[in-house]
Amino acid sequence: DHGVANGGFGISLRQDEDGTLTALVDNNTIQDTGFDGIVVRARDGTLGTGTCNATITNNTLLTAPATFGAGITLTSDDDNTLCANISGNSAPGSGTFTPLDDDIYIDADDTSVMNITQASAIALGAANTAASVGIGTGTGTINFGAVACPTP
Repeated sequence: DHGVANGGFGISLRQDEDGTLTALVDNNTIQDTGFDGIVVRARDGTLGTGTCNATITNNTLLTAPATFGAGITLTSDDDNTLCANISGNSAPGSGTFTPLDDDIYIDADDTSVMNITQASAIALGAANTAASVGIGTGTGTINFGAVACPTP
């Protein structure tokens, strides 16, 4: 139920501190967002033990974000780790401020680690509907070709 046109984020997952979040976002139709269609963030870890495992599959963003934003955004910050398997999605970005609003945007900041199961940014784009992939300039580590993420 979209209620208000251009009203914010579509689906938002956030893992905070030093806990673990394991989530499946599958087979959703998202529309009328003002910003990112799907956003996943792992942040605020102080002990280096915070982990987010996200499987994002078969989702459709019907319209690009109205203001700016990516179809799918993943960010890891601080000491946290984010593992992501992203495939079968159609999620256009707004294309206003590349690379922040490509179809898929990934960034690892601070000393965080992001593990992507696809072998490369090109493979990540190919696993989704003709997706452009923007990669941020954070100081963390992004690993492609990672092992499959735990699922719920």
